Parts: sequence; C-alpha cells; structure tokens
Amino acid sequence: MRIVTIICFISLIFLLSSCETGPQNTISSNELNGFSDKLELTYGNGHTKVIEDLATRENLIELIKSNQYKRVNKPDSVGQSFTIQLQQNLRYTSPGYLHNGTEIYKATDIDIVTKIQKLISELK
Repeated sequence: MRIVTIICFISLIFLLSSCETGPQNTISSNELNGFSDKLELTYGNGHTKVIEDLATRENLIELIKSNQYKRVNKPDSVGQSFTIQLQQNLRYTSPGYLHNGTEIYKATDIDIVTKIQKLISELK
C-alpha cells in the first residue's frame, strides 16, 4: 500500500509540473519556424525593404533562431533602428527583441544581436 501511495504521489508531481501555469519565460528555436519567404524590414525612419536574397534571409533567420530569448514585461531601451516581420504575429526588433503577439522576449546573447545589427547595416 505504501508503494502505491508513493507512486501516485510521484505521478501527481509529474503531472502538475507539466502543466503550464502562465506565460512562458523563454522562447525556443523550435517555436521560431515558418518564416515568410520574403522578410520585410522596416527602419526606424519608416523606410521599408523586402529582404529577397536567399543567402541574406537564411543568415538572418539562423542568427535569430540561434539566440536564446527571455520573456520581459517591456523593453529596457527606447526606440529601435529596425524591425523584421518574421511571421504574422512575430517580429524581431533591434536591439534584440522578439515580439510574439503581446509577449516580448529579449535576446540573451549580445554577440548574436550585434551580428544581426551588422548584417542589417550592410544591406543596400
């Protein structure tokens, strides 16, 4: 009887730990799939550009996906120099934020953020 109680208790703990109790604190690269064929880039001044070059697009997507993102309540900086529309409800904004609907995630690896900014600044 004691073993059955212990097994039931352990099963209950596993079930409760697998339930989501609120918004995720991180976003994984698995959730960053299905990007548009043509990424739309909007600069802070309102100028827009479609990134059609396959190599550039793949490089940007790989960099964005390779970073880790932590959920934040609001950005800790003001303004952005560019926004990349990745999906209907998903966009990347400089300096290193993913906006997924109403949720905001901040990139944790500043080196990757810098590489993305450099790649965007080199676009013509």
